[in-house]
Amino acid sequence: MKAPLLMTLTLCLLSLVSAHAKKYRITLENNWNVQDHLSTPQSAHFSPVVAVSHNRQYSLFQQGGLSTTGMEDLAERGRTANLLIELGLASTAGHIDDVVETQNMFIRNQTSQTFEVEITPEHPYLSFASMIAPSPDWFVGLNAMKLFSEETGYFAGTEKAIDLMALDAGTELGDVGGNFSVNNEANLVHETIFTLLGNGFHAPFARVSIELIQ
Repeated sequence: MKAPLLMTLTLCLLSLVSAHAKKYRITLENNWNVQDHLSTPQSAHFSPVVAVSHNRQYSLFQQGGLSTTGMEDLAERGRTANLLIELGLASTAGHIDDVVETQNMFIRNQTSQTFEVEITPEHPYLSFASMIAPSPDWFVGLNAMKLFSEETGYFAGTEKAIDLMALDAGTELGDVGGNFSVNNEANLVHETIFTLLGNGFHAPFARVSIELIQ
């Protein structure tokens, strides 16, 4: 009699956890243009977006912190393999729930793209990043936006899109407005991640909207 009872309790607990999970639709809107950003090369695009839901023990990137190998690869070349390995290790450690990778977004024929991320009370934070390509090591992203709290429940969604300014991964030289090139020298000593400033960086490269869907 104990085994069926234990199985029933386990299924109930799994159902309870599942019931607490919520899906969010994330919309990334392109705002890369010649007037604000000095240039839009023929190949201008955003790399695949890598998005995660996670707990407070994990950080995809942090201004004032150093880029991981995975973030360096994403910011410099739009490559996701090493970043996905890092996310796999963090997932095994229990710090990450959902991982999403999208396709490239080309600014000349795509004004926006959407993807969905699952948020749970145990993994209430949303983070994502996408390379501004081509560029030395520039990217746009959102770090650790909390979409659930015990006090207020689930975040209802954005009323207005959030501006995403150009961020620098601190791994390559060439941080000049309009320098949309991947052929840049490496920083011998990596700098910390920071927001790019000056001519060509005053306007957001993209905007993001967040919608609670289920």
